[in-house]
Amino acid sequence: MESAYQRVYDYFNGDPLLIYVIGGTVIVNINFWLFNLFFILIDMIDPNWVQPYKIQDEKKPPLSKYLGAFKVILTNQFISGPLITIFWYFPAVWFGARFTGPMPSGLEILRDIFVSVLCEEIGFYYTHRLFHHPRIYKYVHKKHHEWTAPVSITSIYCHPLEHAISNLSPVLLGPTICGSHVVTLWIWASLAILSTTCSHSGYHFPFMLSPEPHDYHHKVFNECFGTGLLDRIHGTDTTFRKSVEGKRNYMSWSFQPIKQIHPDERKEE
Repeated sequence: MESAYQRVYDYFNGDPLLIYVIGGTVIVNINFWLFNLFFILIDMIDPNWVQPYKIQDEKKPPLSKYLGAFKVILTNQFISGPLITIFWYFPAVWFGARFTGPMPSGLEILRDIFVSVLCEEIGFYYTHRLFHHPRIYKYVHKKHHEWTAPVSITSIYCHPLEHAISNLSPVLLGPTICGSHVVTLWIWASLAILSTTCSHSGYHFPFMLSPEPHDYHHKVFNECFGTGLLDRIHGTDTTFRKSVEGKRNYMSWSFQPIKQIHPDERKEE
């Protein structure tokens, strides 16, 4: 890890702004497409073996809608993303973000990621609920909810303002407060991308982080605004926890489709 970072550091001549903004943008976007490649392929091929793992049976979108999403996604990746990253660079430096010196220890990385998880939950939950306010929703967040049955790439299919405030800022908040080494930031951002990719994938595969809460949010609109903790505190997952989707909300260790383990209620009658 140290030698890889040193190459990045040398490439940008040690300029922290370029490392933070351009280096971060490249690393995050590469990971986005790597994580999404599998889901893009199965969405395009739609093989029979994936059908039992689909969360919503009617999930497959028209090809035109699927391809149309790429324009919004690329705009957020290469325009909105770098701009908001520049904005966060200055408070990150003020809080002591590190670009030189020894690599962070494993314990330091875990500590900063733990803080970042809490910050992301708080930041995402409350900004997400704000964008659902009736006076704001149709101007910003409605775009993301064009997908009532999401596919993985739609994790950043949204209005640029939402991408800046609700997607990126909560992820950047924790490492900023911690004064994290930029490598820690990149590790945490990659984990966050993996998590949101799974949450929007539309599939519940074995050994995969449960996508049930956020998929349910796209389906019903008014529940499951966060990743769990604050939904429980505020009671915004009450119906979800009583539903069959709530019963499926765990990482499955079985190759048997979770919809067969917990069938729809109408099939149990």
